[in-house]
Amino acid sequence: MKILFVSPCLSVQADAPLNSRTRAEMLSDLGQEVTLLAYPAEYPLQDRPPGCAYRGVERKAGRSGRVKKGGRIWDFVVEPFLVKRQAFRMARREGFDVICMHHAEPWMLFWMALGRRLTGTRPPLVVILPMTFYAGGFMKGRPLSSRMRLWLNHVFARWLPAFVHVVCETPHLRDAMGLTGRRRVHVIPEGYTDQIDRVSQVEARRQWGMPLDKRIVLLFGVASRAKGSDLLYEALEGVPPTFHVYVVGKTGGVYESTWGDLERLQQSGWRDALHVISRFVTEEEMSSLYAACDALIMPYRYGFVSISSNLRQAGEYGKAVLASDQYHFHDILTQYGVGLLFEPDNVSAIRQCLLEFAAQPDSWFETVREQSRQLVRDRSWKNIGRRYCALFEQVSGVSCRTDACDESVDTNNGIGR
Repeated sequence: MKILFVSPCLSVQADAPLNSRTRAEMLSDLGQEVTLLAYPAEYPLQDRPPGCAYRGVERKAGRSGRVKKGGRIWDFVVEPFLVKRQAFRMARREGFDVICMHHAEPWMLFWMALGRRLTGTRPPLVVILPMTFYAGGFMKGRPLSSRMRLWLNHVFARWLPAFVHVVCETPHLRDAMGLTGRRRVHVIPEGYTDQIDRVSQVEARRQWGMPLDKRIVLLFGVASRAKGSDLLYEALEGVPPTFHVYVVGKTGGVYESTWGDLERLQQSGWRDALHVISRFVTEEEMSSLYAACDALIMPYRYGFVSISSNLRQAGEYGKAVLASDQYHFHDILTQYGVGLLFEPDNVSAIRQCLLEFAAQPDSWFETVREQSRQLVRDRSWKNIGRRYCALFEQVSGVSCRTDACDESVDTNNGIGR
């Protein structure tokens, strides 16, 4: 099958380069002919470009990334529009069997999909919606323009199944967007890659200058208020510094104001045990960070319905997860026993969880590691890829020529095996 995998927001969505490449390679590894289309002339992850053909719209647009004008309007409107338009033209001209689009903007895609339906244009379009766009408390503090854009995406996402097939990666995400029971809506979970024995923890810690004799808790990515970074800092004030906490990711000076009084936290004994590394982290460095830590903490405020790259990668590296008890976190941790849950938005509950983590014997971490292996086996990208191939066969009528149909596949109601 000839598949055009499209990532319209690759330049602005932080996890899009890795996630889009992983999904495109998943299909390529199953023997499909895959082309990945996005805006940048060269793929952002230069240390490991996609293992399939790549096309950049920027080359055709004749515009250098260094001289782009228009700021957020260019990033969130013009660039995604150019990628979508090129995808539809290219798919029709080059005879692709199906278009699979990741990180789309529903408010824009709706009108383009409507035009395709009215003109009877093929090939069929499958859209992956990896997150809910508008969720209560997560909107607090965002600029008005961002809130309006996200609200429009939330509204138009409900209308997309009238014209295209929509994939949600958890049932919670489907339900939160009001897509339950829709004929063209499918639930296919994200896949996992086994990284458990890939990097030595000792070598990774030496690379980062981390202590070898202390347990390490990692908060990785955007340390924003929505992700509960302020709650973590407040909780640490009542916890003895018997382990080290690393907060790593490029914040650009945007989120520090929401963190609270770090000086008071440092005076309470955490001066040498709390490490904030505020910069961009390469894929290789990210891999060593996950290998180096003992646990990932995700104190997200209530309302986080989407999937989490941190949750997935914790499983991939066999690390414990300390997370707020909600939605997808609850499902994974209760099914596989790979960590500890605490009540969302509750500083005392986070503090108790950290104390419980610090008291765990080494055998508990070994159990988490083995349970993670089971999680990775159950949700390997190969298994998930077969489910996507089965869906593509269903919507296009073209055979993927894999053993996809041998799997027990339910793309409408559940998360499968």
